[in-house]
Amino acid sequence: MPRTFESDYHNEIVAEREEAVDRQRALSRVVANSSVVHWIFFILGCAVLLPWNAIITAMPFFLSRLEKSHLQPVFASYLVASMQLVRLPALVHATYTVKQVPKTTRIRTAGTSLVVLLALLYASTLTSGLNPWVFFSFAIINGTLQSCINSYFQTALVAIASWFGPLAIQSMFSGQAAVAVIISLLQLLSAVESINKPDNGIVDTPPTGRSNVDRAATTFFFVMTAGMILALLTHTYLTRMVIYKEAAAEFEGKPPAVTRDSEETPLLHTQQNASEVTNQNLSQIQRILHIIHINWTYNSAVFLIFFVTLAVFPAITTAIVSVQPPYSTPASNPLVFTAIHFLLFNFGDWVGRWLCKFSLLQVWSGDKLLLFACLRLFFVPLFLACNIQPSISNQPLINSDLAYFVILLLFGVTNGHLGSLCMMSAPSLEHNHRISKDEVDIAAVVASFCLAGGLTAGSIANFGIRAIICGCNPFIN
Repeated sequence: MPRTFESDYHNEIVAEREEAVDRQRALSRVVANSSVVHWIFFILGCAVLLPWNAIITAMPFFLSRLEKSHLQPVFASYLVASMQLVRLPALVHATYTVKQVPKTTRIRTAGTSLVVLLALLYASTLTSGLNPWVFFSFAIINGTLQSCINSYFQTALVAIASWFGPLAIQSMFSGQAAVAVIISLLQLLSAVESINKPDNGIVDTPPTGRSNVDRAATTFFFVMTAGMILALLTHTYLTRMVIYKEAAAEFEGKPPAVTRDSEETPLLHTQQNASEVTNQNLSQIQRILHIIHINWTYNSAVFLIFFVTLAVFPAITTAIVSVQPPYSTPASNPLVFTAIHFLLFNFGDWVGRWLCKFSLLQVWSGDKLLLFACLRLFFVPLFLACNIQPSISNQPLINSDLAYFVILLLFGVTNGHLGSLCMMSAPSLEHNHRISKDEVDIAAVVASFCLAGGLTAGSIANFGIRAIICGCNPFIN
């Protein structure tokens, strides 16, 4: 067979990839120069964490409805466990089907479903007198469905952002972190207010007869529902922009065209090397396994980053208390100290994601990112050297609140910075030469799945670290 066929085919593949790189680079420049597009992805990023924050932040409301019931002590454990139980399988299926369903369809369907579920939580705050078993079941089912549906919502958004380039992913991840900062700030203000409120033995009953917890939950779920509606409207606005329509053909999942017998196509395909097999000839499982293999440094790095984070935060870090005598200062109050700790980590996480905008602080090498991810393991002994209670030592090695807060802040910054860089690099045609133009969205979704896997594995690992600290059974103590 003449060599020219193979050479021509290879040149065609190279030319197509270069064209795709130029297109992604152009889209990325639009994101960098357009505040509108930046804020669109920022708002969509905020929406990704709305379901989780709606459930976790409203925990006092759920517990108040189960007061005096034997279901109250175990509610939080069952809720979090059920949400995590369905999350990974849903992510697996969402990843597997990412090419089969148009992203816009998936976002609208999943987003509308989340609006309905959040609205039901809002409606539940306006009712009273429900049987504890009924309310318990309602809350668990609602939270589980939100966790499952949000997996599809998140993967579709990540896939779309991947085609708009690294800065779109950075904007989306900044939005996720911003939500956490706002909520942790509100928690801190609430903690400060609670310790400053005089305890005169008088119960403040609202004139409407509803408890303050119910009233706060009503407002909170209303804002969460409105936020998700805003995200859907924002996405609709994005789909009507020229830039979206120009790029839509690249990421709106369409089944690959099947070419019938012709004089040229079979001849060209017979000249392909094994490494040049096109995506049309691969099953979805093969595509995903291929991406896992060629992007193993990025995937391993993002997994390790969030594994280390969840291994100690917040289960271990919340066991660290002030080295000052309790209640000697407002900051040494355990409630306030813990709230400050959440705010510092979340603020650091947001700063780390924001720093990814600057070229001097961008790292694209998978090997370097994996090395930096491994170096974050040193944070584990640093936290264990702080004032953890209960402790087998009377004097912690790091006997300073300021030093602990600096370590925690750096822990948050490295989490946000390195995690975002991994997510930005993995699907970048310009910086990751291993992937083809048809693998961009799959690369982004696989990296997102590895991120979630790191979170899950880390949350399990913290039980082992907890056992080392207390020398006890961490599942019951």
